[in-house]
Amino acid sequence: MKYIKSVLLFFLLLQTGLYLYSAYPNDIIQNSNNRVGIIVENDFFFVTDYYYSNGFSLVLQSGYMQFPILKRFMFPTDNNPLIISNIELSQKIYTPVQTKTSEIQYGDRPYAGTLTLAYTEEAIYSTGKISSCIVIGVLGDRSWSSETQNFIHKVIDNDQIQGWDNQIDNDIIFNLNYSFERRFLKLDFMNLSSAANLRLGTLNTDLGGSVKVSFIINYERLNIKHISAIAKNLRIYSHAEISPRYVLYNATLNGGFINRSDSNHTLSTSELRALVIDNTIGVVICYRAFQLEIDAVHTIPEFKGGRHHMYGRIALYYNF
Repeated sequence: MKYIKSVLLFFLLLQTGLYLYSAYPNDIIQNSNNRVGIIVENDFFFVTDYYYSNGFSLVLQSGYMQFPILKRFMFPTDNNPLIISNIELSQKIYTPVQTKTSEIQYGDRPYAGTLTLAYTEEAIYSTGKISSCIVIGVLGDRSWSSETQNFIHKVIDNDQIQGWDNQIDNDIIFNLNYSFERRFLKLDFMNLSSAANLRLGTLNTDLGGSVKVSFIINYERLNIKHISAIAKNLRIYSHAEISPRYVLYNATLNGGFINRSDSNHTLSTSELRALVIDNTIGVVICYRAFQLEIDAVHTIPEFKGGRHHMYGRIALYYNF
């Protein structure tokens, strides 16, 4: 019964997001159509080292970078929206709770790593946006996740991770991700938005939605007579977001979609929790051409017997 309720909840969120959709303006988090950035995600910020343990991404965004050959994978648009494209190279690392033994930790999260290249097109309208993303990459030891994590542990003089020999086997990643976002409340100090999301492929297959509230501090709008030059160029946003999703498949838990080898530890579909919720709070600081984002993310257990997990995200962008 609870799974039926979960399915109904997610279809309701999806339909609500699509109904409200007319896209979500990007002016909250973006100074320019062109930027480069680096993103670091790690649970070290919350003094843990398990589950989603580390993520690292390099991002290039441009209003001029488009690949016509990939248009067949992009969601169709009309009314001549502004098109902004992103290329993101990412590595993500996952481990069980106990990492000081080489034995398989049955009932816990498997060791897994991904190395992906994603191309995203955002069609931005006056009141919203549609995002279409194609992701290719590898799952398994060819992602170099074990080497990366043990190198980091060596640099910070921490214990080496012992169980990477049991990581999920190599497989190919091909995913199509779509997001339909809409801001339906805009005030001088606050914005409220919703989204419907769909991911389909060999890495993640799920559908979900989100609701996000953002609070804005713009010193120029405060009409302060004696305002410093720094404050005039400073914009600060805080935000909170809840993002439930209905999970059908997760390769970092279930193993590869194509290479169905049973040689290493994986979790069965019946061991997954259908309803997973991410809760995010954060702050965005923009000063001239620079943009700093700091987030804290809380995820409820993704599988039966799993733990709640928190990690931090820091992103730095330069707009040009």
